[in-house]
Amino acid sequence: MPICPGVARNADGWAGGCPRAGVRVQVREAIIRESIAAYLATGTPAPAPTTAADNGSSCGALSAYSRPGGASPLSYPKDVSDGLVAKLAAVAPLAP
Repeated sequence: MPICPGVARNADGWAGGCPRAGVRVQVREAIIRESIAAYLATGTPAPAPTTAADNGSSCGALSAYSRPGGASPLSYPKDVSDGLVAKLAAVAPLAP
């Protein structure tokens, strides 16, 4: 089931016209934040390529996301399925 039936997608996401598009973006971002936080809670550093390493650089290829096998925290919007976002957005309160 498409998140916004009849609304075209562009490179940045939905092209507008979807009444809950803002909620869907917020839900997708929250899922990513929670996934990264859950990974960090295990005590293991570097969940995502864009996560800052102890020395201030980005984790890049050393991140769990970039290594084959093992943990793969959701790190980018493309990692979160439209189905999961739609399911959670349907029960999410509308953003102001």
